[in-house]
Amino acid sequence: MGLSLEPRSIRVREKTRRRFTIAESEGIARVIRVRRQLEALFTTDQAIAQWLKAPDRELRHRTPLSLLSTDLGTAKVENLIRAMIHGVPA
Repeated sequence: MGLSLEPRSIRVREKTRRRFTIAESEGIARVIRVRRQLEALFTTDQAIAQWLKAPDRELRHRTPLSLLSTDLGTAKVENLIRAMIHGVPA
């Protein structure tokens, strides 16, 4: 399971001025928080997006993005990011 907000869905929301649900808003906030942390590791948006979509051994071969739909999954991704920043095993 992952975040189910596609760019097209977001554009429709903007046009119709429909608010995001609480769960959607929380998911968006998690993605933004993780993206900001990744700016310490990667210099381009493309590199950040690529890392978020790539399966990672430390995450049991799941993609970081797929784990951001829950607080527990997000904590695992954030722990991995901290380990990468500090150069220590996750």
